[in-house]
Amino acid sequence: MARLLQQDAQFQQAFEATIRASAQKEVDRILTRVHPRLPAVVAPALAPLIQWSVKSRRADYGRINIKGEDQFTLFMAEHLDATWTVCPNVVVALGSQIVAQLDHLIIGPAGLYVVEATVSNSAMRACGDSWQHKTRTGWAAMNSPTTHTRDLVQILQHWMAQAQLASLQEAVTGIVVILGTSRFRVMDLPTPVVDGPSALADWLVETDAQRAVLSARIVEECLQCLQIR
Repeated sequence: MARLLQQDAQFQQAFEATIRASAQKEVDRILTRVHPRLPAVVAPALAPLIQWSVKSRRADYGRINIKGEDQFTLFMAEHLDATWTVCPNVVVALGSQIVAQLDHLIIGPAGLYVVEATVSNSAMRACGDSWQHKTRTGWAAMNSPTTHTRDLVQILQHWMAQAQLASLQEAVTGIVVILGTSRFRVMDLPTPVVDGPSALADWLVETDAQRAVLSARIVEECLQCLQIR
């Protein structure tokens, strides 16, 4: 069974406050831009809608619900051996501006894997970074989990450079796992996508086996810097 570690709760709360502040700044910026164009009675009523839109857009990457996240985390820990470390819900920040939340950071003997979980019960299809999901009225565009995953990888790599852990940058890989009962069809994807936790476990083991083993000391230093214990 893999080692299952959690990030320090106070550390996460501090960055969650940064995320909320950043979202409020975006709301204020949008209101400042549109307010002069609207009648005085309309602008106040628009604020809650803009807040809802910003929050929805920031959370629109198929976040797993708490129960489902716990089940997924336990599955991964049980299906990877003791050479692996599973870290759910990891926040990473570059200064006070860019904050990223990783669904899971899974660390093997030879690599660090940013796992983005996308939950859907409707059909999905993707070509490159263009994703769509099936609605009652047809296909509709959705936020791209592959693009989002690459953004998370880049933020983690930049953080590593700042934390003097640059030797780990090349060992970071992103992957999207599809959860739920959805059917999906993908082609020409720049980021790996797998169907379900079992396929993810197989992919991780196979990919990790093709790499040079990382220094255990540098991996532990990375975990300490992220307040994961």
